[in-house]
Amino acid sequence: MSHEKVEFILVSPEKHVMSDFVDMVVVPGEAGDFGVLPDHAAMISNLRPGLVTVYKDKEKQHIFITEGFANVNEASCTILAETTEFVDELNLEEMETLYKHLQEEIDIARDESEKEELSRSREIMMTKIQLLKKLSEH
Repeated sequence: MSHEKVEFILVSPEKHVMSDFVDMVVVPGEAGDFGVLPDHAAMISNLRPGLVTVYKDKEKQHIFITEGFANVNEASCTILAETTEFVDELNLEEMETLYKHLQEEIDIARDESEKEELSRSREIMMTKIQLLKKLSEH
């Protein structure tokens, strides 16, 4: 059956983030970004930290996710994300300050598991910074 739109659902443990019928969704798959159009083949994919880009009626919206899963079929794309942030609500200067603070925290952390957790947060913050800079170039 041919569909004109994809039903897109984005949820996190805290809330139902978004639900809409859209033209296309680009998702940060573990093996690389992939686009979901109507009548997409069924699949499940792990997601890496990155941008979910939602296209609807010649508009696009970017949402940063840290990790999660995508469940895709011919009519829908459902993303279960660890955390979500709308890119237009992010502030580059604040993120750069947070990145520096995370580095300082790593330098003084005594416990290896604490260092690992802080390093993961720092890597995610760097990914956000890089993506925001890339988006601002366009």
